[in-house]
Amino acid sequence: MTLIQLSDLTKVHNPGQPNEVIALRQVNLIIERGEAVALVGRSGSGKSTLLHILGCMDRPTSGTYLLDGTEIPWTDDRALAALRSQRIGFVFQDFALVPGLKAWENVALPLVHRGTTFRQARYRALEALGQVGLSDRADHYVESLSGGQRQRVAIARALINYPDIILADEPTGALDRDTGDQVMDLLFHLLRKDTTIVVATHDASLAQRCHRVLTIQDGTIVE
Repeated sequence: MTLIQLSDLTKVHNPGQPNEVIALRQVNLIIERGEAVALVGRSGSGKSTLLHILGCMDRPTSGTYLLDGTEIPWTDDRALAALRSQRIGFVFQDFALVPGLKAWENVALPLVHRGTTFRQARYRALEALGQVGLSDRADHYVESLSGGQRQRVAIARALINYPDIILADEPTGALDRDTGDQVMDLLFHLLRKDTTIVVATHDASLAQRCHRVLTIQDGTIVE
């Protein structure tokens, strides 16, 4: 079943200006529910731009994005925020955790944004941390955790809403090889069968774990 369908998706930064940059050029792509897709290519090829549009964090200049057959409402900020919090989980190279908050508080943030009660949010966050092997670090501030532990916190946060899509932007980029492998082993183990994952990566071994590998060159999918 098709989950994501992109048609002639184009993204232009600074259109009409001397410093105009075409980040994506008429991208056409179909991704099925439950599929794992790797985006590979040189830095600046458009991988992260495409990932940000898939995550409704950036708007395309033209083209369409259908999610479950429904076009993304780019002009409705509230609807975009709801999509991000309810249907999409994010894992970033720099972890994107909030300093000054404990591990469980970071994990609970998506639930808090949805209006979940404090008690339920804490319960769910502790449960998620248990799944990634960090029950004993729940009350530690994220600044005190190792890189691998921070990425596990980020994974717990990404999965806490049982999202349809996980988007991972260079998730092993800040980790050593062994730690990165362990973290990705955990992520793939925890994914539900119908969860779709799209990974932007330079890590060939990570890309090979996916069902499909798409090469992006100069904003175009060439392979």
